[in-house]
Amino acid sequence: MERFLPWHRAYLYEFEQNLQDFAKDITVPYWDWTMPKYCPDEPENGCIIPEACQAFLRAKEVEDMIEALRPRPTPAQAEAFRRLAEPRKYFVSQHKSSAT
Repeated sequence: MERFLPWHRAYLYEFEQNLQDFAKDITVPYWDWTMPKYCPDEPENGCIIPEACQAFLRAKEVEDMIEALRPRPTPAQAEAFRRLAEPRKYFVSQHKSSAT
């Protein structure tokens, strides 16, 4: 466990260097989770994740996902998936998904 963070930092650095072999302007977002602006008032609810490190859903990907689902979602379920992409919402991996 004590070697995970140094290993992970080196892995991300090498990964970014490999990406830059293809395009020099590619960077991997960095999140310094120790900064005060990322520490919430209620830490039991998780930390504040910077926008650059969050995932998001786009309309095309939602449609592709709906088409690939088996069994097929009901019309109400499909519409609920579509609402996740409009307006654009962000989802983070914490104790539960949340939109910001």
